[in-house]
Amino acid sequence: MGNGTDDRGSATGPLLAAALLIAEYVVALFVFDSDRLPIPDDANPFHLLGGSMRLVIVVTTATFLTASMPSKSELAEIRSAFGRKRRTWPLFAAHLSTYAAALGITIFVFNTGLELQHPWLWVASWAVSALASFIFLVAAVVPRAAIRPLAKPAARALTLGLLVGVVALLAGSATSLLWKPMSRWTLEVAAFLLELAGQDVISIPEELVVGTLAYEVFVDRPCSGYEGIGLITVMLGFYLFFFRKSLRFPNALLLLPIGIVLIWIANGFRIAALIMVGTWISPEIAEGGFHSAAGWLLFCAITLGLVAVSRQSDWFSIDQGRPGGSLRTPEGAYLLPLLFLIATALITGLFTTDFDYLYPLRVITPLIPLWLFREYYRDFRWSWSWTAVGLGVLVFILWVALEPAADPEKASVIPDTLAQLPPAAAGLWLAARVLGSTIIVPIAEELAFRGYLLRRLIDSDFTKVSPTHFTVVSFLISSVAFGALHGRWLAGIIAGMLYAAAQYRRGEITDAIVAHAVTNGLLAGYVLIDGQWAFW
Repeated sequence: MGNGTDDRGSATGPLLAAALLIAEYVVALFVFDSDRLPIPDDANPFHLLGGSMRLVIVVTTATFLTASMPSKSELAEIRSAFGRKRRTWPLFAAHLSTYAAALGITIFVFNTGLELQHPWLWVASWAVSALASFIFLVAAVVPRAAIRPLAKPAARALTLGLLVGVVALLAGSATSLLWKPMSRWTLEVAAFLLELAGQDVISIPEELVVGTLAYEVFVDRPCSGYEGIGLITVMLGFYLFFFRKSLRFPNALLLLPIGIVLIWIANGFRIAALIMVGTWISPEIAEGGFHSAAGWLLFCAITLGLVAVSRQSDWFSIDQGRPGGSLRTPEGAYLLPLLFLIATALITGLFTTDFDYLYPLRVITPLIPLWLFREYYRDFRWSWSWTAVGLGVLVFILWVALEPAADPEKASVIPDTLAQLPPAAAGLWLAARVLGSTIIVPIAEELAFRGYLLRRLIDSDFTKVSPTHFTVVSFLISSVAFGALHGRWLAGIIAGMLYAAAQYRRGEITDAIVAHAVTNGLLAGYVLIDGQWAFW
């Protein structure tokens, strides 16, 4: 659907629309904080809307969590509708325009020097713009012919999601008695994470205060994490009940303790991130939209992520026959490891400065898709190739030779920061950096660029294209894209060409991975032995 004119029924359009909707929601939350609206609370209509968002998010999550597949006849109609060509770019343009209008009204209303007259008129304008934006996005993604067959299963899912969501919210509130002991534990986790990030931590457990010299928070009832535990327990409990026939018991019962632990740990990360945002960026942003956005996004991601993993895992799920709707597609096998890697780098970059304290997460997150899609990698043949090794050494030499002069201040960031960390933390970071650069990064990047893009530029069904199939267009474009990703055009393009050559010679993507790993391994040694930190 890249040109907005053809929708072939794949999941790409809905997934991209969902990602766009989440991104727009996060942006809106950074400027939407009902507590900062210059209207008295008793007459604050935005405050009512802001308070209802938690119900909307929980019900939406519950709807996705408990939704079942449409019937065979409905599914046939839906696939037929999505398989027809249609023009969607005007609908996307209308969506972006109405979203911009809603966002503009929000920013205008939150001007603290503004005395609003007729606040409900502003609410109506905002609601109309927001609703129109959502409708245009749905219209762009869902063909008109698919609305009728989708309506019935969607209504079932929404009704069930509303029931589960309300019960989950009640359970979250019912666990409020746990908030004081949990606040102390959350405080300890947040303080540990801040220390790991090299911050001077202020921690007063008896007053439930934690933070830095520049910004501190009180870990009160909403921050303790009890509500998330109640929510995820009910959500996963309903999921286990509704899908009990396709889940493997007692294995599936482990989803409950795993979810509880993950949601509590995630809450500690949220508090630490909140303090970092307040310290490095802005206290207003930390106390405004970021505070709620981070918590609810983490809740949705963990809940739906656990469900997705359980449905794709032989250990949790009995029925693995998903020919039509499986999430495990060839595209996912080749692209998701790199996407997970990039997404982790972007997220950790929000909470770090020049030194990425959270780099070990980049080693962990790509392992998730690599494990879930492991059946696609079983046919890879790993055998020794002197050509691959030699090309890897050649790329190393060229990479070093073409490296621009290093900025002394930037080059000293890593060694200076490591010197300030405890030895165990510094050793862990270095081990993760070496492991990530020599194993995880080569696998993720070669799967995406040589395994997928190089062949996808030849045929839309890239799995039918031999790894030895050479075309000038695919060779050049994939190499240029590889160079663009690394921000070093000449060195990156040459490296991409040589890694492609490694794959062309024997038709094995593993040769490209080995060549890339050799390059990065030599760079890691060059950094650690000779102190050439600029290459990291």
